[in-house]
Amino acid sequence: MKIDLGKYVILHHYGGFYVDMDTIPHKGFAPLTLLSAGLPIMEVVSDDWRTKMYASTFINNHFFYVPYPHDPFMTYVLSRVPYAADRPFYKFMIDHILRSIGPMFIMNCYDAYKTQGGKVTLYTSDIIRPYFTHEGHVSWLAKKWFDTQDKIT
Repeated sequence: MKIDLGKYVILHHYGGFYVDMDTIPHKGFAPLTLLSAGLPIMEVVSDDWRTKMYASTFINNHFFYVPYPHDPFMTYVLSRVPYAADRPFYKFMIDHILRSIGPMFIMNCYDAYKTQGGKVTLYTSDIIRPYFTHEGHVSWLAKKWFDTQDKIT
C-alpha cells in the first residue's frame, strides 16, 4: 500500500512514466507521449486473468503516464487517499488494499474525476501491449489472497 501511495506521490511531483517491476518492455515509450494529447494515460485491461474478478474490463495501476508535474488527475487521486484509507473491521485485507489505494481505488478516482469534467486517456491492452507486457502472474495478488488477520481460525 505504501508503494502504491509512493508512486502516486512521485508521479504527482515529477510526472513521467510508471510501470511495475513485473513488466517486460518491448520498445521505448516515447510514442505514447504523442498519443496522450497532454493528458495522463492509463491502460484499460480486458485480456488479463484477473478480469474474472470484475464484471468486465478494469483499469489497473501497473502503468501510468503523467505528462507533467502536478497534473490535475494526480492531484485529485492524492486528495481522495484519506477518504479511502480507513479499513472497516469487517473488510478482508485484500479488498481493502484494492479499494483503498490499488486498482479499484484508481478506477473510482477515474470515474469521479471524469464525472467532474476531468480528462484522462484510456487505452485498451491491444494499444499498450506493443510497448510492454505486464506479467501479472507474479503479482502479490496471485500469491497471497488473505493476510493473517483475514484467516478464520
